Amino acid sequence: MALAFFVAFAAASAVHRVRREKLVDQQTGLDSLRHTPWKAFEYLVAEAFRRQGYAADYSLDQGPDGGVDIVLKKEGQTSLVQCKQWKNGSVGVAVVREMLGILHARQAHGVFIITTGGFTPDALAFAKGNPITLIDGAKLWNMVAAVQAQPSSAAKVMPAATAPATPECPRCGGAMLKVTAKQGRTAGTTFWGCSRYPNCRGNASIQGELRPQVIA
Repeated sequence: MALAFFVAFAAASAVHRVRREKLVDQQTGLDSLRHTPWKAFEYLVAEAFRRQGYAADYSLDQGPDGGVDIVLKKEGQTSLVQCKQWKNGSVGVAVVREMLGILHARQAHGVFIITTGGFTPDALAFAKGNPITLIDGAKLWNMVAAVQAQPSSAAKVMPAATAPATPECPRCGGAMLKVTAKQGRTAGTTFWGCSRYPNCRGNASIQGELRPQVIA
């Protein structure tokens, strides 16, 4: 049962990852960002950061007005992200103050507040001198455009000449096992799964018997 759950989870994760990637690559400008459904918008932002080398963990149980939408980790530091997908209007200083309080409560290193709109002068002034980065609609589109159609910086392809028959897990470095998806769109697909599952959920695709490609 544990193996079946792992296979189903890995298959669902692969499908979800493809959808996230398409969300980024299909954007055409600020207007398309503003018309993306709010939960998909969070996935899009998470993927844009992931392509910059961050590990992104996003909330699945908060509404569009939740406090922290995405938790980023990079080089041992944790950053919190709040997304405000507003077609009109500016984010005020109250939101920035709230996120600074959450940063201290969670002992994070920084905060990103992202909006498809703008920020009030008070919000901009308050963010100065604090570990808070404000990204308005124009900056967000520039960030998305810069990473479109680019692989994640965390993704690595193992050379065919040196790839071992059994690769190391891309997350924990442990041994991997061959498993076959039995459910979902990838049913029948064989891939590498970490032997330490469920403590580690690392996986890798198989391109021939000795040429695995590591999936971030």
